[in-house]
Amino acid sequence: MAQSSFAERLKEAMGEKGLKQVELLRLAASQGRKLGKSQLSQYLSGKTVPRPAMLSFLAHELGVSEEWLLGQNDATPTQSSPPPPEPHHPAASHAPAPAPTPSSKEAQ
Repeated sequence: MAQSSFAERLKEAMGEKGLKQVELLRLAASQGRKLGKSQLSQYLSGKTVPRPAMLSFLAHELGVSEEWLLGQNDATPTQSSPPPPEPHHPAASHAPAPAPTPSSKEAQ
């Protein structure tokens, strides 16, 4: 399968999230991100791709990886892979620590 372009993937991710262009613009503005209508339009038309900071913002808000958004992999669009489970450390249980034992001189 051919890798999709950034524009196609951006449209797909926006559709999956149910976000319209104006909503994405408002979201960016609410977070202090500078994203203009013409800039977003250029992304969606395939004329340009965002700089790394904007790419990171878009990927995060759309719930996809930057690599997927750029068309660098064909994995599913969402960042659905759960984080690895916390390792179980029996020694680090929540049981109270044992009381210190008296030294041999104190016991006499």
